[in-house]
Amino acid sequence: MSLPPDFLFSQSNLQDFVDCPRRFELRYILKQPWPALQPEPVLEWEQSLLQGLRFHQLILQYLIGMPAEVLTQTIYDHKLQRWWNNFLADNPLGELPSERYPEFTLSSPFAGFRLIAKYDLIAVAPGKRIVIVDWKTGSPRTNPNSLRERIQSRLYPLLLVKAGHHINHGVVNPEQVEMIYWFAEKPSAPFCIQYNQTEYLKDREYITTLITKIASLQLGKFELTPDDRHCAFCNYQTLCNRGKQPGNLEDLEEESYQELEDKIQIDIDQIGAIQF
Repeated sequence: MSLPPDFLFSQSNLQDFVDCPRRFELRYILKQPWPALQPEPVLEWEQSLLQGLRFHQLILQYLIGMPAEVLTQTIYDHKLQRWWNNFLADNPLGELPSERYPEFTLSSPFAGFRLIAKYDLIAVAPGKRIVIVDWKTGSPRTNPNSLRERIQSRLYPLLLVKAGHHINHGVVNPEQVEMIYWFAEKPSAPFCIQYNQTEYLKDREYITTLITKIASLQLGKFELTPDDRHCAFCNYQTLCNRGKQPGNLEDLEEESYQELEDKIQIDIDQIGAIQF
């Protein structure tokens, strides 16, 4: 086994394994440093990530009580202003339960390791309804089937059922759980997932199988993806002889936007993980 027993599995590293086992090995086991091949133009790529980070911060500040008008005065970026205006005009919070946990982390033992997830928002009506909300600032070209099959859509509800009983004031039944992807560029068309026992059992088996497979592999046995579309925005594409030119943002497919958004990290040092 190549993994230490305290390894934490998250939606990001599991998605990396699904997309390319070799990327998982390089990034999380070998911790291989390598210059990132960023999309062209580089400044546009960096600005997109910073805008996404700032948008998440704005919503966090709003959720903890800062007035919208005060936050609006801090925005000096046209795209970010559009996203913020979309959020205020089509505010999804009005239909959510009032007990809310922004930038919240849960973790739980799972398949011999631990699962961990950082949620943008969990809204709870204890014992009745519990809603996961994820803010997306990437491409609005939503493919429901591909989005539903991403690790995030499977791990987040699964972990909430396993480890969310403290915020639900009791056992979380899968039928209580919903997940909403809210798109800053297309606020009137969120993507919603209603969870259930069948999906829970299927996701539990799927993620257990993934972790078991990863844990069984020895160094050097993590294969390159056969789908080189995953290589266009990978840090390691030259190391793997999969091309020398970074991708272009205009050609970025929805799945790759998801991968870039996974890199956006909110500073939640002051919010501890609840562990079970």
